[in-house]
Amino acid sequence: MAASSSQDPQPTYPNYPEMVDCMVCGEKGVAKRRPGYRMTCADCTKCKGRFCVKCRGPWFETHSCKVFLDQFELFKDLEWFFRKGEQIDDFRENLQPFGYKMCPGCFQPVIKDNEDDCDHIYCSNPNCRMEFCWQCLANRKVVEVHGNHHHKPKCPYYFEYDGKDKYMPEKCDVCKKYERCCVTPLAYSKMSKSQREGYPPEGWTAYAVRKEKEMEEKKMEKERRRERREARRRRLEQAQEAGIFDFVQRLFLPSSTPEPSPGSPE
Repeated sequence: MAASSSQDPQPTYPNYPEMVDCMVCGEKGVAKRRPGYRMTCADCTKCKGRFCVKCRGPWFETHSCKVFLDQFELFKDLEWFFRKGEQIDDFRENLQPFGYKMCPGCFQPVIKDNEDDCDHIYCSNPNCRMEFCWQCLANRKVVEVHGNHHHKPKCPYYFEYDGKDKYMPEKCDVCKKYERCCVTPLAYSKMSKSQREGYPPEGWTAYAVRKEKEMEEKKMEKERRRERREARRRRLEQAQEAGIFDFVQRLFLPSSTPEPSPGSPE
């Protein structure tokens, strides 16, 4: 089941606008949208499957397109890692014994023509052209901006640094790309998986549950604010109606207090 953009990706049928293609069984025009404002759920009349026509994800009562798309991005990352894992296994078996190393940018095998050459390497892949250290595969542009403590600790070019790195997006492309200060290989090795990859520490299931609760709380708070506004509006209307009635009563109806007769002392 594939994800899509925030716009409705389903083809429309002019004669039957409520019918869409089923994302479960793949049949054309057999799924029927549920009626209702902003309702994106559709039920297939053939396989009885249920899905969201907006994000193409499976439908459930607390469905959230954002949560599904976040999980879909995670699945794409995992697929990419599995594919690169197979490539790395093949490299280690067939090329690494002959002195090849893997470019940290595009994972293509590279080798130095002469071991005495400079350890400042440029990837030969025209779509990559990453600059890195031959000894530890550290990003050379990061090292040039932040310092040699961004080499790996076992690298001969590594130097310790007790200070704090600065966020410099105007000079460092990696800082600019990730919108945060670069992390040294030593600090990276001490991070947890969630810190490294940006995934929620509690896991995606607990994250989805927490997000659903937050959305429900926001929805309830929005409903409470609406009810309070409605109550204030009703009170204002009642006060206005009461004020208009008093004005009309004073204008057209005689007062209950008798007016003094002409010539009588006030």
